[in-house]
Amino acid sequence: MLTSEELANLKNGYYFKKKLKIGSGAFGSVYSINDKYVVKKVSQSWITIFDMPVLNFKSPHTQFRNELIVTNLLSKQGISPRVLYYSENRFWYYVMERLDETLYSLIKNKRLTLHQIDKLEQIFIKLVNTTYRHDDMHQKNIMWSDKLDDFRIIDWGLFSRSKKKKRLNNYDTKFIKSLKRKVV
Repeated sequence: MLTSEELANLKNGYYFKKKLKIGSGAFGSVYSINDKYVVKKVSQSWITIFDMPVLNFKSPHTQFRNELIVTNLLSKQGISPRVLYYSENRFWYYVMERLDETLYSLIKNKRLTLHQIDKLEQIFIKLVNTTYRHDDMHQKNIMWSDKLDDFRIIDWGLFSRSKKKKRLNNYDTKFIKSLKRKVV
């Protein structure tokens, strides 16, 4: 859990400093709180490209709420990181368990193991057994946790719902097989 000092620092915006930023994307940035937790601060305004708002027919607040709900729901199934705390007041943010390294980094630095590849396949199977589909799935949105000895899928700002559960598609199966060939 967060200490009372850490909670106060969240509320006053202390953690939202450039020196504590560890990542960012279209919908917000992630900042370090301590060695156990990070906080994702979500933009309160429309995303723009060339000064034109990107309208996906959801207000920024609806986008935030949906991402929070899906992340929390999928964390209970061991797919996303656990959410500890959130706020919709002065800043929109949620606190989640800290993860260690992206799949991209593991592959790039040749540290991916067969054990991790098996865990990756398992998390893909967990995901396809839900009706949620990540619409921005890439190697930097899949993170490994040494503590959990497992992967988690992050950044649910873009997702959709499928009418039914599916099995792994050919692309996912081929991706897993290609990773196993690289490691062996």
